[in-house]
Amino acid sequence: MMKKLMLLLAVLCWQRVLAQEFQAFLASVNSAATDAAKTAIIDSFMVHARQAGIPFIENATANFIYRGNATSAALELIPALELTYLTVDMQRLSNTDFFYYSQAFEMDARLEYTFTIVADGDTTRLVLDSENPRVVIWLGYLTSELAMPGYEAPAETVFDPAIPHGAVKNHNLFSDRLNATYSINVYVPPGYDQNPTERYLTAYAQDGQLALFGGYTNVLDNLIAQGKIQEGLLVLIPAFDRTATYAGERRFDYEDFVVNTVVPFVDSTYRTEKSPQGRLIGGASFGALISAQIAYRHPDLFGKCLMFSPALFPNGNEVFNLYANGDKRDIQIYLDWGTYEPFITALAIPFRDVLQAKGYHHAWNEWHEGHSPGSFRAHLDNAVEFLIPANPTGVQDDHGRYLAKSFELFQNYPNPFNPSTTIRFELPEASEMVVKIFNLTGSEIRTLVRGQYQAGVHNVNWDGRDNNARVVASGVYLYRLQAGSFKQVRKMSLLR
Repeated sequence: MMKKLMLLLAVLCWQRVLAQEFQAFLASVNSAATDAAKTAIIDSFMVHARQAGIPFIENATANFIYRGNATSAALELIPALELTYLTVDMQRLSNTDFFYYSQAFEMDARLEYTFTIVADGDTTRLVLDSENPRVVIWLGYLTSELAMPGYEAPAETVFDPAIPHGAVKNHNLFSDRLNATYSINVYVPPGYDQNPTERYLTAYAQDGQLALFGGYTNVLDNLIAQGKIQEGLLVLIPAFDRTATYAGERRFDYEDFVVNTVVPFVDSTYRTEKSPQGRLIGGASFGALISAQIAYRHPDLFGKCLMFSPALFPNGNEVFNLYANGDKRDIQIYLDWGTYEPFITALAIPFRDVLQAKGYHHAWNEWHEGHSPGSFRAHLDNAVEFLIPANPTGVQDDHGRYLAKSFELFQNYPNPFNPSTTIRFELPEASEMVVKIFNLTGSEIRTLVRGQYQAGVHNVNWDGRDNNARVVASGVYLYRLQAGSFKQVRKMSLLR
């Protein structure tokens, strides 16, 4: 009877601190009089944690949890290059099967992780978090996902049965120089067969199998249906001997295959727009590296380049030096990276500065993420909306002015920005409307626009100052368009 009473008191003690910090739970376990009482408190906490979500997040701190029969456990975050992990030991609550690790992150951060578990003398790596249903596939591996409360999940990656969908067609192409057959998939947009005279821009993607399994076609279907990008073809080229062909001794053989086999085949098989501005090439990591190499060396073929987390270091920074020391090419470039991949950031930021100094038409973003496909997929919309924005789909009035079909607030450009940025919006009818800037606590920073605007497309500029003309600090800000009952909010980043 006394033992049961002690267990009850231990659980009640924990429940009294349930609304407090994770540290209060740890203290309750550590102060419990018996191992049974510790287990009871942990059981009670796990009920609460599962309801709140695991990793268990309080304010800006993520508490990773592993519970199981093990002698030790380690957390492996994926912040850097390829499958390079940041490994940290998890702490074990004494005489329990409960392991944890706590770390503060930015409120909009998103990372991937697994566990390494040692049990009965055997070590098991790449263990998923069984308490977390969010998983991401990465080079054939599954990883668990940490998404902080301010992270916006990419809704455009989800399959929508209510909209038209493109088709994927397969072709086998042989490379003499690589002595390999590539199984290439070509995505054709929903309207392709219904428009037999129209020619389409074409995007060529490295790591095509990852893009296909990662739901990139869902992103294109959704953005096309929303009228945000042009319809186009997506050529998914799979990786073969990836490091050698993208970043090593076979990189020029692979370049030859793309330029002299893949592009001519696609142009002869599909109705493509045969101009540099009608072709885009892109990829992530080493895929971004080889894409930038091919675009620079063949500007007659590719006028657009997409670079996610570019690994620019191979061969003595060869591709970086092409852009830094060579003549400027007529290439439009989208570039982004994560703050949790320092090895990438060390060259991505100087590369961005080179593009700006040389006068390249470019856009860039920095995210609180690591080096992973979850990041690349989540920001595909930012890239393609910049590189292949939709042609106007509204009608024209009697004076030839474009009339929007609906209210729309677009992503600001550039973003992040310093010192100023442009905000674009569309109105389907003359409207009394307001554009305001807010900080993340909801306080108004600036009323940017207030008044009657005619139907059409409008651009306004924000110079990074508040209503009193004071310069505001670096940070994330919200901008909101309100026209009648219509409201739309987007996020932007100011970097001083």
